[in-house]
Formats: sequence, C-alpha cells, structure tokens
Amino acid sequence: MGLTRNSIQWFVKSGYVVLACLLLFTAQRVFGQVDEGTITGVVQDQTGAVVPGAQVTLLNTDVGLAMQATTSGAGIYTFSPVRIGNYHVTVAAKGFETTTQTNITLTVSQTLEVDVRLKPGA
Repeated sequence: MGLTRNSIQWFVKSGYVVLACLLLFTAQRVFGQVDEGTITGVVQDQTGAVVPGAQVTLLNTDVGLAMQATTSGAGIYTFSPVRIGNYHVTVAAKGFETTTQTNITLTVSQTLEVDVRLKPGA
C-alpha cells in the first residue's frame, strides 16, 4: 500500500496544523503566568455603608511606587495590573480618619481583595 500524492499533501498540511496548534498552546502556557495580579476592595464606614469618592493609594513597599484611585459609587476600587510584591493600602475620605492596611502580599496572577473600614474623623 503506497502513499499517493494526495495523501502526502494531506500529511504535510496536517503537520503544519499540528505545529501551529502546538505553538499556540505553548505560547499560552508561557504567557499564562505573568508576574502581575489585581488588588481590589470595598471601602465602607463603621455601619457597613459604602464610601464613594474615597481616595485610595496603593504603595509598593519593595520599590516605593505609588498609584492612586478613587472609589466608585459602590465604594469599589481596583488596581490592575499590579506587579507582584508587598503593598500598603491607604484610604482617605472627607469626614473619616485616614486608614492604612499594611503587610499585603500579592502573588502571581492573584486577585487580592482588601476591604477597608473607615472610622469617623474630624
């Protein structure tokens, strides 16, 4: 049983398809784990009510880089993408004490939820 010209062409074309699939799947695995993640959370007051318009500062304590965000109408803030590392989250809002949460560690591809409760202030 010999190979015909059509069957040889089919094997060659199939080989290219298989090679292309392997490259695509390998590329996804290589880029699947990046050294970034997400830090998000909800800012609330002592009663559990959300605090819209609060200023949130994310400080990378490893390199001293700071980023800023403002909470949405639902009191939510999000920093994404963020490099893995160690962070502090500081939240300030009118009528509340400034609050800082420390020792926050973000790992590879992690979504870390850091909710903050604000105390009434002057």
